[in-house]
Amino acid sequence: MILVIEGPNRCGKSTQIANLKNYYECKGMQVHVIHYEHIHLNPEKVYTSDNMKDMAFVRYDDMLRLADEFAKDPQTVIIFDRAHLGETVYGPKFRDYSGDYVYDLELKYEDFLQNAYEFVFVDSPEHLLSREDGLSPTQGLEDKKYEVGAFRDAFCKSNVVHKALIDINDKDADAVWKTIKEMIV
Repeated sequence: MILVIEGPNRCGKSTQIANLKNYYECKGMQVHVIHYEHIHLNPEKVYTSDNMKDMAFVRYDDMLRLADEFAKDPQTVIIFDRAHLGETVYGPKFRDYSGDYVYDLELKYEDFLQNAYEFVFVDSPEHLLSREDGLSPTQGLEDKKYEVGAFRDAFCKSNVVHKALIDINDKDADAVWKTIKEMIV
């Protein structure tokens, strides 16, 4: 099983990933969480945005290939912790290239598309800003507005069949968990 958890920082992804991990481990399944970390580049070398996009493309292709291989495995759960659509949000914002290649990559992996469950969390930019801990790549209200809008757009463009956009505004963690469980059970 493949679960994709996406959304801006401070919207509850880690809480729900912990719930999912516990839920499936209690059922005796192997659970692996993959979190996308931006590639650490050699500071001595100059990289163009095309170089960076090429490296990210290979990484995303590898992740989706892995997901495709395990999409129907009844004993393994792979959770993508912002390791999928985040590239479409943060590539243009911070790395000067479009991350839209992710949508084309999705189409290469039919088992991933048909069997993955994708959850995209959004909240009001003001709420995200009020929970900001200073560690997010986006700062300020305008950045938060961009981030929320970009995740909504990414959700709409994604080719994954089973997906849900969850607006966490005025929802506690238990209500969000209930929404997720209704979809995966």
